[in-house]
Amino acid sequence: MNSSRTLVCLAGALAALWAPGGASAGNLVLNGGFELTDNPFNGAPNGDKMFFTSAKPSHWNGGGGLTFLGASRTADDTGWLSVWGPFPWSSGPGDSGGNFVLADGDPTWSGAFSQMLTIPTPGIYQVTFDQAAGQEINYSGPTTEQWQVTLGSAGTQLSSLMSTPSHGVTPWQSESLTFNVPTAGSYLLEFLAKGTPSGVPPVCFLDNVCVVPTPATLAVLGVTLLGSVGRRRRSAEPAPTSN
Repeated sequence: MNSSRTLVCLAGALAALWAPGGASAGNLVLNGGFELTDNPFNGAPNGDKMFFTSAKPSHWNGGGGLTFLGASRTADDTGWLSVWGPFPWSSGPGDSGGNFVLADGDPTWSGAFSQMLTIPTPGIYQVTFDQAAGQEINYSGPTTEQWQVTLGSAGTQLSSLMSTPSHGVTPWQSESLTFNVPTAGSYLLEFLAKGTPSGVPPVCFLDNVCVVPTPATLAVLGVTLLGSVGRRRRSAEPAPTSN
């Protein structure tokens, strides 16, 4: 088997081994689609939306202020933090047919939410997610929206800036941020909605969060794993006997 094919097979095997319970293969984030909640939706007025802190998406913490969990396609209903509609749900990758986060980006009302990740090896990691935006109904004026993303000591980055027209929406778009993780260990993955101007208000959507190593980092982990396996095999071999 050639070396490139060996790395591909190794990457697949590592992804399968890496996938923790409840996460997709290779994704270090648990419940990245926010489908699992500790509390069922409580039938919020005119739509299935709950405060993030009330819904308690499994494995996530925080989410104060005007941060909500919405059921499928409820952003433009008449419930909590609803945006001008109709929202083009079929226009992009975020339309997964499940829950999503919507949060007021006004600094007065935004609340960060997070999940602690265990990263097994230093290297380059990609944080991917889907984002969209809108303006809350009964308000006017252009807005901007984006997500502030922090991965522990690996740093903080901003997603692509979304510019939403007055009474408008910004359809779903896929985002990918690259972080250089210095050492193995625990890293807090944190999201915070950011928007302008204050009081308008700008609303950020989030779904399908994923953290995975780049192929180069996965290959390094594979070499390390192979070396470890080789050492264990050698230590398990019986000592040679003399004639």
